Formats: sequence, structure tokens, C-alpha cells
Amino acid sequence: MLRSLAAIRVSQVVLFIPVMFSGAPASYSQPGAVIGLYALVALWVVAIVVVVLRRAVYSARVALADVAVIAAATWAVGMLSAPGHAQGWTNWAVAPMIGAGMMVASFRSRAQTWFSIAMLACAYGSSVWSDVGQPDGLATLVGNLGSLVVFAFVARLVTRMLRETAARTDELAHEASMARQVEAATKARLEERTTQYRILHDTVLSTLSLIARGGLDHRTTEVQERCASEADFLRGMVNGSRDLMPTSLGTALATVGHEPAAFGLRVHQQFDNLPEGLPDSIVETLKNVAREGLNNVAKHAKVSEAWLSATGDDDGVVTLTIADSGVGFDPATVTAGIGITESLRGRVDDIGGRISIDSAPGAGTTVEVVWAP
Repeated sequence: MLRSLAAIRVSQVVLFIPVMFSGAPASYSQPGAVIGLYALVALWVVAIVVVVLRRAVYSARVALADVAVIAAATWAVGMLSAPGHAQGWTNWAVAPMIGAGMMVASFRSRAQTWFSIAMLACAYGSSVWSDVGQPDGLATLVGNLGSLVVFAFVARLVTRMLRETAARTDELAHEASMARQVEAATKARLEERTTQYRILHDTVLSTLSLIARGGLDHRTTEVQERCASEADFLRGMVNGSRDLMPTSLGTALATVGHEPAAFGLRVHQQFDNLPEGLPDSIVETLKNVAREGLNNVAKHAKVSEAWLSATGDDDGVVTLTIADSGVGFDPATVTAGIGITESLRGRVDDIGGRISIDSAPGAGTTVEVVWAP
């Protein structure tokens, strides 16, 4: 609307250029003053258009200044017109007057609109009143003033309709966006459930089926340790979220925590309030960090137990901790190898997280990773 009205206002000024050089000067008592005033109004309209389009707003201050300048020009042109010509086609101020009224009506309050129209109407009416007695003088006065009011009313109505349509379009677009998000979340949740069921089938359900068919003796130490490990795995999956439904991160970490059982390392898992809908890259990185941390425990800590925990807060911040009570090391003197530098620090840096490693000889090791969205 701003661009459209700006184009209208410029055209209202430009179209009267031929008038100034077609014998019209004889219609004015002071042709030089009227031509100079025309040039000033043209520059003013261009300045208003530039300011409005650059700021994308027709402010109250700009509107009042605009109406004041156009009203003054309208009054001056009428007063400088020769008798009998104040309401003729040579009065080029009528078009800019209507354009200013349309712009105010479109973007300013109702009170400011009526004030501006009254100001413009008074300027025009007082300047051409001497020609009311001319043939069709009164009809021309009423017609021009009526055009001022009608065009302003139509512009305000059109702007209001466009705003309502735009608001409704925004509302529908928002609803469609929310529907797509719900659909995507539902699809992701279904895919996650499918992954979880597949993991359960390959671990816990497989073990239970073998025990039920007599393929495993549940009284042996090996089977009991296997069951304990898979119980930790299940506990990690279901304790990760607020609603006790596994999240993608919880499932990934629970899977990683189950893997070291093959090397004789039991991992105690505890997950709480993990956020849903994390990007796959974040889940994958945190999973790999946990895996590498537990691998380091299995290789170097000389223990049979480790602890893997992950918690989230209301802001979506995730804190991942891998801890053991093993032999430990001195972080200040140990040579950074691929396991620490690349697999741990490098991965965490790639996702914008923070990592801290707390260890001492004989006091175990704690690795803490914090990631914030």
C-alpha cells in the first residue's frame, strides 16, 4: 500500500508538468510564484516518498508535516490563480491534496484522518471561494471536496481489507506451519519408536526368549550379568524423559551404555528430563562422546563398573557425565592422544559444547559435557 500510494502521489505531480508549459501561466496572477511553488511541492512529494519507503512507515509526525505543506500549497495556488481560474484544470494542487488525504486515511488514526481532511478542505475551500459565483463554481467546489473525502474513505477501506486479509493469511500460514510441525514430530516419534522396538528385540526380548526356551540357564553368573546389563539398558531408556517415554537421545545413550557389557564393563545408567526433538547431529555426537568415554574406561580404568548419566533442564541444556572409580591419571601431564583430543574434545567443539575432564591418580575419572541449544 505504501508503494502504491507513493506511485499515485508522484504521478499526481508529474502529470501536471505539461500544464505548466501549455499556456497555463496566463491563468495565474503571479505565474513565476506558482511555477516555483509547483517545483517545491514536487520536491516535497519525492522527499516524502523516499522517507516513507525507506522507513516502511508513514508516521504521525511525517503525516502532519505532509498535510501542512500540501494544505499551504493548495491555499497558495488558489489565491495566486487569476479570477475565474481557481477551480479550473490549471489548479494543479487539487490532485496532491487528494493524494495526501488518501495516504493519511490509509495509515493514520481516524481522528488524524478527519483532522487532516478538514485542514485540506478548509485550505482549498477558502482559496477558491471567490470563484464559487462562476458558472459551475459551486458544483466544482463540492465535486473536488467530495473527491477528497471519497478517495480518502476508499483508500482507508481498501487498506483495512488488505490488513484483515493479510492477518488471516498469516493466521492460516501459522496454523499450516504448526500442523507440519506436529506431523513431523509424530513421524519422528514413530520412527524413534520403531528403532527402539528393534533394539529391544535384539537385546532384552532375545535374552528372555532364549531363557524361556531353555537356551540359557538363568542361574548362571554369565546370564545373570547379562540380564543385569539389559535391565540397566531398559532403565536408561525409560527414565530419560518427563513422561517416561524414551527420547532419541535417551535411546542412543542407553544403547551405548549397553555395549561395554561385552567387555565385562557394567554401566549404571541414569537419564532425567532429556529434551525431545534434538537434531540428529547433536544426538549422534553425544552418543559417540559417551561411547568413546566408556571405551576409555574399559581400556584404561581397570574397573568393572562405570556410570553414565545425562540430564536436561527447561532451557534444553544437556549435561552428559561419564564417571569411573578407576586408576585415574593426571590431566596436566598426560599426553593428549586421539582418544581425548579428537574423539572427545574435537567432537564436543564441533557442536559448540563444553567439556571438562576431572581426574587424579587413584581417584578415578569424571568427564562432563555440556551442550546448550
